[in-house]
This record gives sequence, C-alpha cells and structure tokens, in this order.
Amino acid sequence: MDSRDVRLFAGLSRIAEIESLQERVLAIARDLVAWGLRKVDVRIIDDWNEVVRGEAGASPLSWEMAPDAAARRRLFQALAAFEEDGISQACGALLERSAPLFTIEGDARESCLLFLQLIAATRTVGLVIIDSGYPEPPDREIGALLRAYCDVAATLFDNERSAQRVRREAERSEVLARIGELTRRSLDRRTMLEHVVGHVREAFKAARCVFYERDKANPRLVHVVAIDDAKSIRAPFPKTHEMVPGGYLEAMLDRGQTVALESLSEAAPHERRVRSYGMRAVLAGPIHALEG
Repeated sequence: MDSRDVRLFAGLSRIAEIESLQERVLAIARDLVAWGLRKVDVRIIDDWNEVVRGEAGASPLSWEMAPDAAARRRLFQALAAFEEDGISQACGALLERSAPLFTIEGDARESCLLFLQLIAATRTVGLVIIDSGYPEPPDREIGALLRAYCDVAATLFDNERSAQRVRREAERSEVLARIGELTRRSLDRRTMLEHVVGHVREAFKAARCVFYERDKANPRLVHVVAIDDAKSIRAPFPKTHEMVPGGYLEAMLDRGQTVALESLSEAAPHERRVRSYGMRAVLAGPIHALEG
C-alpha cells in the first residue's frame, strides 16, 4: 500500500471514535471520495432495521434502493449471486435481476458502478455503492483493498452495535430496579404507571411508551392509561384502540405473547394502520397480575 492507502485505513480509527452513527457513515463516504472515488453512498442498517445513509462526491448517475427490509434482503441476495472477489459490478444482468429493488437513472455504461456488502460474522450490516468515475472495473489490487477496507468498516459498525447493546442492557437493569423501588413505595396507581412508562421509554430509547388497559365492558377495546412521549412523533395517537383479529394487541392480551414488529412495512395488512401513528417498529408485551 502507498501512503494514500495507509491514510485511508488509518482514518478508520478516527471514525470509530465518532459517537453519531450518521456522522460515522458520512465520514466513511468522505474518506473514500478523498481517496480517489467519484461518488460513494454508504448505507448502514441500524437496530430498528432502518437505513442510515451517508453520501459524498458527485456523479451523473443517480440511484435508489427499495426502502423496506424484505426488499433489501432480496437485493443483497441478487448482489451475492454476481459477486467476484467480494465485489458486485452493475452489469446489465444484475440490474435486470435487481429491478425494482435497485434503480439507476443515467447511463450506467459511462461509469463502473460497484456494490460492496458490509458483512460482519456472516450478517450483512450495510452496503457501499461506489461510482468509481471510470468505465472499467478496478484492477484486482484496488478491488482487494476496497474489499479489505469494507471488511474492517463492517467490523467497526458491528462492534459498536454490540457495545451499545451491552450499555442498553445495563440501563434496562437499572430501570427494573427503579420500577421495583416505585412499587415498594406504594404510590397511587396512576402516578406509579406514569413513572414506569417514563423509565421504560428512556431505557429502550423509544419515541413512545404506552400502558394499555382492557375495557371491562367491551374486552375488544383497550384504553391508554399512561403514556410517556418524547414528542418526536407528530402523528396523533388515539386514546382508545380496537383489537383487530390477528393483530399484535390480540396476541399480547388474549394469548399472553410478547410481540416484536421490527419493520412495520413488512407487517400484515391489518397492522399497517399502526404506521399512521408515526411508528417505525413496535415492541409490546403483557403484564400479568398475580391472583390471591
């Protein structure tokens, strides 16, 4: 490697210290453009199965990727089928197979468009899309260097994600201790529930935490009895909900299941109404009262 290549890899240690995921993604794109590529588009899949995107450089081509997680998985499978030495080139056959999962505007023959999946422990954590600025694919040495850089970047993102999970577990254990203390203080029911939803929302870094109670006269209705909202969601949230057959409220309250909807765009049609409340994902679980 020459000094320019060494600087590129050395920059990863600086990027690892950046706290914001958005800024880390952008820094990688900028470093790759500074290294000599025309345009770089880096996309990382966060813990909510959403894509965090960072772009640098300029290109006569523009492209877009389908937003939902199921389409992303199909695109990654299509890219893997056309990989050579860990890099997929946007040839006609690949573009035909990946449409409409990935679309390009402009003449893709004018520049070699490259795809490098970011893979950590066999799991795809993101994708790097590169417009090299040259009509021909890179030689093997350059290709191997790009692949190695993306492998290190993938490990960096995955390690940070694991560290965040450990921190969140510690925070949640602390929340459980606080909730136990609130219960022992024997506060009135409403005050206790308001404290509980606040602590839970904070621990999960969620936009909203809600405590529902079933209607005694009509068990198909549930009412919001406590809510803590970070005010980051502008969509209105109803105070009363009707349980839909097969929906997550029914699974939680009738069958006692904990339900995780990681991507509402993939949910069953009757769940999609939840998106109108501004939610991206839902974790819901029952609270069991001991009798006697």
